[in-house]
Amino acid sequence: MSRVCRICGCSGEFEIRQAREMFYGTREAFDCFQCPGCGCLQIAEIPDDIGRFYPDNYYSKNMDYTEMVKQKRIRGFIDSLRRYLANPQKSKPRLKDQDLSVITWLGMKQDDRILDVGCRTGRLPYIMKEAGFCNVFGADPFVDSELEYDNGLKIYKKSIEQMTDGLKWDFIMFKREPL
Repeated sequence: MSRVCRICGCSGEFEIRQAREMFYGTREAFDCFQCPGCGCLQIAEIPDDIGRFYPDNYYSKNMDYTEMVKQKRIRGFIDSLRRYLANPQKSKPRLKDQDLSVITWLGMKQDDRILDVGCRTGRLPYIMKEAGFCNVFGADPFVDSELEYDNGLKIYKKSIEQMTDGLKWDFIMFKREPL
């Protein structure tokens, strides 16, 4: 059966492999394929009821980010990113956190338009906004409602298609596990 990659648009007869849901232990099997064009591994058919994989106890549904940014480790990330934004040539922090180190590795700038897709309630974009990124946003069609934080971060209850229809982004991030 011919498939089309949702990321790069490459089409063809891709090899199907099965992957099981392991986060909650249901072990439900899903057909997946890896695009030979961009290398993205993706589910072949997105379930109509995908919201059931994000129950009320999902890790990012009940975060208090105002308290989180007071933690020494998170404050260190924010301060390091602020130094980087102030002078990217002199300050290349070596952040041990993969999600944050990609910011400096890619050379993201303070005014870049950045979208985090599937961010739930927005932990990573919240940290980025606290550090001084001006145009960072989140999108997740499965949040209960749209969110707006005191620091100006907005999380939209929208899909990536809705967020890219006519809009331009410098970076679009997809997160695979918690910070």
